Amino acid sequence: MRSTIDALEKRIALEAVRDTAGEELDRARARLAPLEAERAAAHSASETFDGALAKVYRDPAAARNTFEAKAQEHGEGPAAAELRSHPERFGELRGTQIGPVRSEERKQALQVASDLERLGTDHLRGVRQSSVTNEPYHTLKATVADLDAHVKRVDVELARGPGSATLRSKLDHQLQALRPEQRATLRRSLPGPQRYLVAGAIAAAVMASRSFAQEQGHDR
Repeated sequence: MRSTIDALEKRIALEAVRDTAGEELDRARARLAPLEAERAAAHSASETFDGALAKVYRDPAAARNTFEAKAQEHGEGPAAAELRSHPERFGELRGTQIGPVRSEERKQALQVASDLERLGTDHLRGVRQSSVTNEPYHTLKATVADLDAHVKRVDVELARGPGSATLRSKLDHQLQALRPEQRATLRRSLPGPQRYLVAGAIAAAVMASRSFAQEQGHDR
C-alpha cells in the first residue's frame, strides 16, 4: 500500500508540474503571438517594397540602400516623398526614354514608382518596429521553446505509469480491506503530505464500507 501512496503522490506532483508549466506556456504564447504578427507584417511589407523596386530599377538593391540612407540622413517622410516624386535620384530606371518617348517598360516603371512613397514608408515602419521588439521577441521565443520541451518531457514521464484516477481507485480498494484501527495506524505513520493525501481516500473507504454494510442489512 505504501508503494501505491508513493506512486500517487509522485503522480499528483508531476501532474501539478505539467499543469503549471502548461499555463506558463499558454501565457508566453499569448505574449509572443502579437510580436510574431508584427514581424510577419514587417516581412511582408519589405517583400512588397522590394518587388516594387524590382519593377522600377535596374538595380533594386542599390535603390533600396540609397533610400534607407536618405531616410537615415533626412528623415523617413522626406525620403519617401522624394522616392515618389524623383525616383530617378535613387537609381537607373528600367526601360528607355528618348525625348518625350518612353518604352512600355519605362511607362510601367514610372507607374509603379507612384506607389513607392507608401510602400517605402510601410517598409521603414516595419524595420523600425522589428528593431524595437527584436530582443523581447527572441527572449519570448526561447521561453516558449523551453516550456514546450519541459511540458513534453513531463508528459512522457506521466505516460509511463498508471494515471492518478487508477492509483486512487487502487488505494481505495486497499483501504477498504483494512480494519478501522489499521487505517488509523496507517494514517498516523504517514508523513504530513501523504497523511493529507490519503485522508480523502480513507473517508471514501469508510463510506464505501458503510454503504456495503447497509446493503447487507447490518453495521460493519
